[in-house]
Amino acid sequence: MLTIERVAFASLFFAAGTASIFRLQFYFPSLDSAWFVLHHYLGPVLLPAIVLPAVLFVKVRARTWAKAVFLLRLRGVGAFALIVYLHFNFKLWAQLINPKLFDDVYMGIDEKFRSVVNCAFALSVFYRSGLIYFPHAYHQIFISMFVLSFFVHGMQSDRLGFDRLLLAVALVLALGGVSYFVAPAFGPFVFEAGDSPAAGAIQAVMASFQQGFRESRGADYDSTYFVSALAAMPSLHLAHALVFLWFALRHARWLGVIYMVPVSFIAVEAVAARWHYLIDLPAGLIIALVGIFLANRLILPQADSP
Repeated sequence: MLTIERVAFASLFFAAGTASIFRLQFYFPSLDSAWFVLHHYLGPVLLPAIVLPAVLFVKVRARTWAKAVFLLRLRGVGAFALIVYLHFNFKLWAQLINPKLFDDVYMGIDEKFRSVVNCAFALSVFYRSGLIYFPHAYHQIFISMFVLSFFVHGMQSDRLGFDRLLLAVALVLALGGVSYFVAPAFGPFVFEAGDSPAAGAIQAVMASFQQGFRESRGADYDSTYFVSALAAMPSLHLAHALVFLWFALRHARWLGVIYMVPVSFIAVEAVAARWHYLIDLPAGLIIALVGIFLANRLILPQADSP
């Protein structure tokens, strides 16, 4: 069994137990939400799973290896898909399991370090004009890193970087999803607007759904909002970006150098657009470090080989 399959089954076992204890239901996406997940999460992983074996297959001597790599990666994508599905259920369940919100506490920390928040606002001035043309850059840059990272690592013949990256991202999704239960929050936009009107509009829609979902104890669920639950703590956008940066610096240094800019942008914009409190960022860093550490410990150079 692949390491990521073990993580997927462990996550499923945990989810089933949690749903039973707290009397929760599993939620399913609409076609639009399913397409969002496929396009943003599964597509970037599936592409190199198909392309590299295809490249190898044209070399007569590599055909057997190509088939083995393809089948292993297909299994990995299947396990990853299950983890992605469970992650969004964890996110929906978080405020049903723990209805106490910690927004006041986190905002109090932001006020104590208001100079840092103001610094994020000041730095955002340098790119704010560009967001007129790319109003959703915060999410689009994150997805671009997702796509590029898996493609670059997926095309490397040793497979170690790809397998560890896939596991690290899966662990961030699983562990990050469960961490939403601990001290949930909507986000600082409930207290003050950020400097991105596009983000503000999305935040208002998500907050409306989240409020109705909370008040109905999960009964008022619209499947088009499967990926839209609010969970500020920790910042998994930053956690994923840091994972991508670490693996790039380790396996494709040129990509790591490029990633310095988008990782910095995500960290600044998370605060400036008021998606996240300051404390969400170091929490995301911890999740990233745990994911990286476990991925490197659980997948050894000869593990999961064809």
